[in-house]
Amino acid sequence: MPSPSSERQRTNPTRWAPPLSGRRRGFSLIELMVTIAVAVILIGLGAPHLVQNLRTQEVRAARDELTAALHLAEIEASRRGGNVVLRRKTACDVTLGGDADWHCGYILFADTNANGARDAGETLLKDITLGGAMRLQHSAGGTNTLVMNTLVMNAWGRAEGGEHRFVVSSNSTGGAASSTVCLNLGGQLSILTGTVACP
Repeated sequence: MPSPSSERQRTNPTRWAPPLSGRRRGFSLIELMVTIAVAVILIGLGAPHLVQNLRTQEVRAARDELTAALHLAEIEASRRGGNVVLRRKTACDVTLGGDADWHCGYILFADTNANGARDAGETLLKDITLGGAMRLQHSAGGTNTLVMNTLVMNAWGRAEGGEHRFVVSSNSTGGAASSTVCLNLGGQLSILTGTVACP
């Protein structure tokens, strides 16, 4: 027969409780401040590279738009028998310094009456707006007199006025990027990194 003491041990077992020192706790204020400080330093180190990459992507996108417009101008001029014009726009939030400044963007159209301007009834082929931080400069060489605010494609799909050079750039704070597009007398396009002379 079990003793009264053993009976009490079975009916009143001792419950185990974890020690107070083993309980989970959150971050201390010092640990949190150190973590935030490290995160701020890492973000500060990476931010300039991120901004530069964004500027480079913006310039690349504007450059690709321009080369696509030049290819389309060549195709449409050959198909229509010439008189396809790429002309700068002048209405935007950027102050233009002259006819070589294409910072507002450009239009591509079929110039039926060959006057260099888009008149009523003439087909608009492309309309590109730049403005903001984007910059586009146009220059040309050769011996022909060239109106700097237009590029005219003839019936053979060649640009009149000699060789043409476009520089696409961004003047945003925090990173500069640029690309040069060259169109030679034979109608060949060259895309170069940076603001450089055409080959």
